Amino acid sequence: NNEDLLSSSEKIYGIQVYPVHSMHEPCGHLQSPHPEVVNIIKDNGYKCQNLWRLRGILEEEVTKLLEQKGYTIHLDNRMWFPTVSDIRNCCASTGLEVDRLDDLVEKFRSSGDSVEFIYEPDMEVKTNTKFMLVYQNEAMKSILKDHGDYLFLDSTHKTNKYKMPLFQLMVFTPHGYQVVAVFLTSKLDGDTVAEALYVVKRWNPDLSPTYSMTDIDTAEINAIQEVFPGTKHFYCDFHIKQAWEKAIKNHFKSDDIDKEIVGEQYINAEAKITAYQLLLYLMDADCPWSHHLTETLDSDFEARLLRAANHPVVLRNPGFRNYMISWSSPVERSRWAKPYRDNSAIRGIYTNNGVEALNGVLKNRVMNNSSKQGVPSLLQALVYDYLPTKLTMYRHKRMAES
Repeated sequence: NNEDLLSSSEKIYGIQVYPVHSMHEPCGHLQSPHPEVVNIIKDNGYKCQNLWRLRGILEEEVTKLLEQKGYTIHLDNRMWFPTVSDIRNCCASTGLEVDRLDDLVEKFRSSGDSVEFIYEPDMEVKTNTKFMLVYQNEAMKSILKDHGDYLFLDSTHKTNKYKMPLFQLMVFTPHGYQVVAVFLTSKLDGDTVAEALYVVKRWNPDLSPTYSMTDIDTAEINAIQEVFPGTKHFYCDFHIKQAWEKAIKNHFKSDDIDKEIVGEQYINAEAKITAYQLLLYLMDADCPWSHHLTETLDSDFEARLLRAANHPVVLRNPGFRNYMISWSSPVERSRWAKPYRDNSAIRGIYTNNGVEALNGVLKNRVMNNSSKQGVPSLLQALVYDYLPTKLTMYRHKRMAES
C-alpha cells in the first residue's frame, strides 16, 4: 500500500512527499529557499510594507518562473514557496529590512507625525515599480506655516543602498534654512515629485508660496509649478553660472593644442572669457564688462540681449549664440535675470547652496557617508538625529533673540 512506499525517515517525521518530477531535486520541505527565490526576495523585499505582502508577490513571481521552466511544484514546497517565517529568516540573512519600515511608519504616525507611504509593484516591468515615502512632523508644519512664502527644493543621492533620491523641502528663516518636509522616491520624474508635493500640500492646505528656487532641474520646477501654480520660480545663481561655464567650454572647443596654434588657443581663451562676461552682463552681475556696456546701453533686457547676441565673439559662434538666445526667452530670463527679481521680497537669496550644505551635513555627519544602509536606517537617522538637531538649533536661536 501507499504506507509501504514511504521510507523509514518519512514515517518518523510524517512528511507527505510531493514528487519533483523533472527537477530531480529533493522535495524542499526542509530546505532553504532556492537561490532564484532568494533573488526575488532581494528584488522586492525592501519595498514591501509587510512580509505577507512580500509572500504574495513571491508566490506570483515563482509561479511564473516555474511555468517558464516547465516544472510542476506543489505550493507546500518551501524551497520554492517559503513560508512567512522562511522569508523573514531569508531577509535577516541577506541584510533586508522588511517589516522594520512598516513598523517605523506606524510608530511615527502614532506619535502624531504625518507619514505617507506608497508602494505599487509592477510585476511585468520592474522599473515601473513605485515607491514613495513622505515625512513631516508638527514642528516642521509650524515653521512652514510661518515662513512658507519662499520654498527651496533639492534632491541628494547616496543616502541609501537602493539609490533612491532623497528630497528636502526647505524655507529660509531669520535663523537660517529649515527643513519642512522630506520625501524619498523611486523615480526622479516630474509626476513623482509633484505627487509628493501634493501630499505636503494636503497636510498644509493653506500653503501658497510666492517664490521658489531650485537648481536647473526640470522635474522639480515642473512639479512646483503644477502643485503651486502662480509661484514665481528662480534658478540658483551658482548652478546657472556652472551651466554657462560648461556650455561655453563645449561651444568654444579647440581642434588641437599643437604649439603651432598657440595664438589660436589664446584667442579661444579670450573668447570664452568674453562669452561668460556677456552672460553676466545679461544677468546684470557686477563685472567689468557689465560696467563698460551699461554706460552705452539701455538697461532694458531686450536691448542688452540684442547687443550681446551681436557681439563679434558671439557672431563667430552660431551654436553659442543660439544657446544665449534660448536662455533669454521670456520664461527663462524671468528665472535668472536680476531685474526680474524683487530683491526685498526674496531677501537677497540668489542661491540654494545653503540647502546643498545641509545635504552634506546629513550625509557626512549624520550618516557618516554611508550609502549602503536601508530605508529604515535612513528614516531613523532623519527622524531621530538630523531633523531634531536642526529644530533644536532653530529654537535655541529664537530664544537667544527673544
